[in-house]
Amino acid sequence: MRRFRTYDASPEPDTTDTIVARSSSLDGTVHAALRQPHPRTSVVAVSGEIDMDSVQPLDEILARVLPGTPGATVHVDLTDVTFSDAAGMGTLVHWRSRFAAAGMTMAVRNPRPLVYRLLLLCGLVDALDVRLATD
Repeated sequence: MRRFRTYDASPEPDTTDTIVARSSSLDGTVHAALRQPHPRTSVVAVSGEIDMDSVQPLDEILARVLPGTPGATVHVDLTDVTFSDAAGMGTLVHWRSRFAAAGMTMAVRNPRPLVYRLLLLCGLVDALDVRLATD
Protein backbone atom coordinates (compact mmCIF):
# COMPACT_ATOMS: atom_id res chain seq x y z
CA MET A 1 0.00 0.00 0.00
CA ARG A 2 1.42 3.36 -0.98
CA ARG A 3 1.32 6.00 1.74
CA PHE A 4 1.07 9.72 1.17
CA ARG A 5 2.54 12.07 3.73
CA THR A 6 2.51 15.77 4.36
CA TYR A 7 4.73 17.52 6.86
CA ASP A 8 4.63 20.94 8.46
CA ALA A 9 6.64 22.50 11.30
CA SER A 10 5.52 25.99 12.12
CA PRO A 11 4.45 28.21 15.02
CA GLU A 12 0.88 27.75 16.15
CA PRO A 13 -1.35 30.66 15.18
CA ASP A 14 -1.71 33.30 17.89
CA THR A 15 1.08 31.86 20.07
CA THR A 16 4.74 32.74 20.18
CA ASP A 17 6.03 29.96 22.40
CA THR A 18 4.47 26.88 20.82
CA ILE A 19 5.93 25.13 17.78
CA VAL A 20 3.85 22.40 16.13
CA ALA A 21 4.93 19.67 13.72
CA ARG A 22 2.47 17.43 11.91
CA SER A 23 2.76 14.36 9.73
CA SER A 24 -0.14 12.84 7.86
CA SER A 25 -0.42 9.54 6.05
CA LEU A 26 -3.23 7.29 4.99
CA ASP A 27 -2.95 5.66 8.43
CA GLY A 28 -3.44 8.84 10.48
CA THR A 29 -1.84 12.03 11.72
CA VAL A 30 0.75 12.69 14.42
CA HIS A 31 1.10 16.07 16.06
CA ALA A 32 3.96 17.19 18.27
CA ALA A 33 3.95 20.56 20.02
CA LEU A 34 6.76 22.23 21.96
CA ARG A 35 6.17 24.64 24.84
CA GLN A 36 8.79 26.13 27.09
CA PRO A 37 7.00 27.24 30.26
CA HIS A 38 10.36 27.92 31.92
CA PRO A 39 13.84 28.50 30.45
CA ARG A 40 15.06 25.18 31.89
CA THR A 41 11.91 23.17 31.10
CA SER A 42 10.49 22.07 27.76
CA VAL A 43 7.25 20.16 27.31
CA VAL A 44 6.74 18.20 24.09
CA ALA A 45 3.10 17.09 23.77
CA VAL A 46 2.56 14.33 21.22
CA SER A 47 -0.75 13.03 19.86
CA GLY A 48 -1.80 10.37 17.39
CA GLU A 49 -0.19 7.09 16.40
CA ILE A 50 3.61 6.96 16.32
CA ASP A 51 5.08 4.52 13.83
CA MET A 52 7.95 4.48 11.35
CA ASP A 53 5.90 6.47 8.84
CA SER A 54 4.87 9.17 11.30
CA VAL A 55 7.78 9.60 13.71
CA GLN A 56 9.16 12.67 11.90
CA PRO A 57 7.22 15.34 13.86
CA LEU A 58 8.45 13.99 17.20
CA ASP A 59 12.00 13.88 15.85
CA GLU A 60 11.74 17.45 14.49
CA ILE A 61 10.40 18.93 17.72
CA LEU A 62 12.96 17.16 19.92
CA ALA A 63 15.72 18.42 17.60
CA ARG A 64 14.57 21.99 18.32
CA VAL A 65 15.04 21.43 22.05
CA LEU A 66 18.58 20.03 21.83
CA PRO A 67 20.54 23.27 21.89
CA GLY A 68 19.09 23.74 25.38
CA THR A 69 20.77 24.62 28.63
CA PRO A 70 22.76 21.92 30.45
CA GLY A 71 20.67 20.83 33.42
CA ALA A 72 17.41 21.52 31.58
CA THR A 73 14.61 18.95 31.52
CA VAL A 74 12.52 17.83 28.55
CA HIS A 75 9.14 16.29 29.38
CA VAL A 76 7.65 14.21 26.57
CA ASP A 77 3.91 14.05 27.25
CA LEU A 78 2.31 10.99 25.62
CA THR A 79 -1.19 11.56 27.04
CA ASP A 80 -2.75 11.71 23.56
CA VAL A 81 -0.66 9.00 21.88
CA THR A 82 -2.95 6.10 21.07
CA PHE A 83 -0.32 3.75 19.59
CA SER A 84 3.43 3.43 19.22
CA ASP A 85 5.61 0.84 17.57
CA ALA A 86 9.34 0.15 17.83
CA ALA A 87 10.12 3.27 15.77
CA GLY A 88 8.51 5.44 18.45
CA MET A 89 10.41 3.65 21.22
CA GLY A 90 13.64 3.94 19.26
CA THR A 91 13.13 7.66 18.76
CA LEU A 92 12.61 8.20 22.49
CA VAL A 93 15.75 6.19 23.35
CA HIS A 94 17.77 8.06 20.71
CA TRP A 95 16.77 11.48 22.00
CA ARG A 96 17.24 10.51 25.64
CA SER A 97 20.86 9.66 24.76
CA ARG A 98 21.35 12.89 22.82
CA PHE A 99 19.94 14.98 25.68
CA ALA A 100 22.10 13.13 28.23
CA ALA A 101 25.20 13.84 26.13
CA ALA A 102 24.26 17.55 26.21
CA GLY A 103 23.85 17.50 30.01
CA MET A 104 20.05 17.57 29.83
CA THR A 105 17.45 15.10 31.11
CA MET A 106 14.40 13.68 29.38
CA ALA A 107 11.33 12.20 31.04
CA VAL A 108 8.29 10.52 29.48
CA ARG A 109 4.97 11.43 31.02
CA ASN A 110 1.43 10.05 30.99
CA PRO A 111 1.54 7.22 28.44
CA ARG A 112 -1.77 5.45 27.85
CA PRO A 113 -1.97 1.80 28.98
CA LEU A 114 -1.11 0.35 25.55
CA VAL A 115 1.96 2.57 25.16
CA TYR A 116 2.98 2.02 28.79
CA ARG A 117 2.81 -1.75 28.24
CA LEU A 118 5.14 -1.46 25.26
CA LEU A 119 7.56 0.67 27.31
CA LEU A 120 7.41 -1.93 30.07
CA LEU A 121 7.95 -4.88 27.71
CA CYS A 122 10.91 -3.09 26.11
CA GLY A 123 12.45 -2.45 29.54
CA LEU A 124 12.32 1.33 29.04
CA VAL A 125 10.21 2.50 32.01
CA ASP A 126 13.20 3.31 34.21
CA ALA A 127 15.56 4.33 31.38
CA LEU A 128 13.07 6.91 30.08
CA ASP A 129 11.93 8.01 33.55
CA VAL A 130 8.32 7.14 32.71
CA ARG A 131 5.67 8.57 35.03
CA LEU A 132 1.95 7.92 34.90
CA ALA A 133 -0.63 10.63 35.56
CA THR A 134 -1.22 9.20 39.04
CA ASP A 135 2.51 9.29 40.03
